[in-house]
Amino acid sequence: MHFVLPAPFIDPASWIPKGFLLALLLWALRHQVQRPAFGWDVWRDAQVPGGQVQVLGIGRHSASVVLIHGLGGNAAQLLEVVAKLRPELLQVAFVLPSAAPIALTARNGSKTSAWFDVDHFPTNRHAPLPTGPADIAGMIHS
Repeated sequence: MHFVLPAPFIDPASWIPKGFLLALLLWALRHQVQRPAFGWDVWRDAQVPGGQVQVLGIGRHSASVVLIHGLGGNAAQLLEVVAKLRPELLQVAFVLPSAAPIALTARNGSKTSAWFDVDHFPTNRHAPLPTGPADIAGMIHS
């Protein structure tokens, strides 16, 4: 004896967004997405082009450290570095400036955050390292 039950019509396309959201949720739980170091407000302030974030020390101020980001970066990328350094350097204040976007000559005038204009990017990525005293002396005098 064979029974055939009518299955309700389920549109398979409606499960695609739900499956994507479920996969995203499982990924977030797996990778333990957490709030950034020093909170969302500091992280948001660190994203502002041309802005500056200060992480003040605790107790008597003994030193200040200025950390600057690389080409195309911002201060938010350095917050994790400060979070790792801070437990050992409680009396040190950290200053994290963000460069303003400027037109780069090397990128045909496209704007990106940079501290200065770059004329060209070097093409020889595997240049030999300095080996002798003459090479090192040349680097010191340049």
